Amino acid sequence: MTDADELLSEADALLEQNRFSEAKLAYRAVLESGVASSRAIINLEVAEGEDRLAFLRSLVARYPEEMEYRIAQVNELILAGRADHAIQFCTLMLGKTTELREQLLIRLLRLRAAAQSWRCESYVEDFREVWNAGETVPGFDRMRRTLIESISGCTRVEAIPSFQALAEGRIVSEALVQFIQAKVTELRALEECMKSEVPGMS
Repeated sequence: MTDADELLSEADALLEQNRFSEAKLAYRAVLESGVASSRAIINLEVAEGEDRLAFLRSLVARYPEEMEYRIAQVNELILAGRADHAIQFCTLMLGKTTELREQLLIRLLRLRAAAQSWRCESYVEDFREVWNAGETVPGFDRMRRTLIESISGCTRVEAIPSFQALAEGRIVSEALVQFIQAKVTELRALEECMKSEVPGMS
């Protein structure tokens, strides 16, 4: 076993023990030695993400009243692909604030997380709340464009139930309902295409 192999094994062991700061340094040492290891690169990213999350958790524990730390933690959970954890955390946050703008910012975060896993109930609830805020809350009219673009760019057939529920509910704009219905039709066509053209999808 070479020195680089030994160092990589040590880094893997540190990662498995949840010693993320140490693992991060060890993986960097492997890569800085000139060993182009895809495993080290991937695991370095994991270690760095987990280290950031651990740091943010410690900040939230020390300063529970600071919303910025909580928002940063949710963003990190979303980046790590932990949508369910992010949704749960946002739901807890919503229960701890009565300030409207804070609630809307939290709903935007939960909307992002729900769009990652397509959790229909929270997606529809938060979309409607943020959309309606565009009429009454200064600055949130710009969020409507963001919401529309999130629908426009979606290519996930898992989104169909969420979009259907959204189109069936009370939304101010009839044009938006028609747009969502057109998107559902597009996604259904995509689903059929994948079933017929991609082996194992039917």
